[in-house]
Amino acid sequence: IDAFIAKKNIEAYRKSGKIDTHYLTSLSNDAIPYLMELAEDSSTEVSHIVTAYLQERRQSLQSSEDNNLLRFNFSESRARRLLER
Repeated sequence: IDAFIAKKNIEAYRKSGKIDTHYLTSLSNDAIPYLMELAEDSSTEVSHIVTAYLQERRQSLQSSEDNNLLRFNFSESRARRLLER
């Protein structure tokens, strides 16, 4: 759901020029791929906010890495892998 929400909000931003970065950065790990795209936005304000958030999320995911298969979370694993790039 959060990936869909992020995608639609970014599409609306591209049309209107208005975006709620606070809301987008409150979404789950499923939104990370879309936020990574937004981090490269031409608006320096939006880009800085999203880039800072992604750096914080990367650090948080790295510190919470758990190799216990019983606690595996696909979304978290995918986000960690994407942010390591």
